[in-house]
Amino acid sequence: MVPTSDPVTIRLYAQRRFYQPRSGSYVTFDDLIALICGRARVIVEDAHTGADVTAFVLSSNQTEH
Repeated sequence: MVPTSDPVTIRLYAQRRFYQPRSGSYVTFDDLIALICGRARVIVEDAHTGADVTAFVLSSNQTEH
């Protein structure tokens, strides 16, 4: 089953800080994983350039967990 809701946008700031504009709060990497496990569509974008960095963030954090 593919989620039909709008994707959750997370902005990546310096020092690997993740900000969720929808809730107006910072989230952790574990919060990001929980969203994905909950079947939410997640897009991580660079806060300064707007580039989609989702794959980079998820693949670079695999070794940290």
